[in-house]
Amino acid sequence: MERKLLLYIGILLLVSGIALKSFTGYSILAWLTIGTGALAKILYIIGKIKSRSYKPGYEMICLYLGLSIFFTGMYVKADLVTEHKSLFIYTGIGLKSLFVFLFIRKMRSINK
Repeated sequence: MERKLLLYIGILLLVSGIALKSFTGYSILAWLTIGTGALAKILYIIGKIKSRSYKPGYEMICLYLGLSIFFTGMYVKADLVTEHKSLFIYTGIGLKSLFVFLFIRKMRSINK
């Protein structure tokens, strides 16, 4: 349960950081919150790899691409059309969601 707590805290921090960035002008605090949440999730995955309860596979490509596209959307300048910026962000979230789905499916198949 301790390790899952790290995952849940990471998710909560990521969502909070995204909301903070979207609804307020606190970009530094938002980036710190998003970065801390991402770090917590990375530590969770590393812990699973070290305990040999997870072996990374092709789903890591979804995570890498999703994070890259998402952070590109968050970073692009304000002069970029909002629809294009949103396209980056939502595509990144979609790929990260695909990673979560594949990760959970793999973890369930390992635990059976």
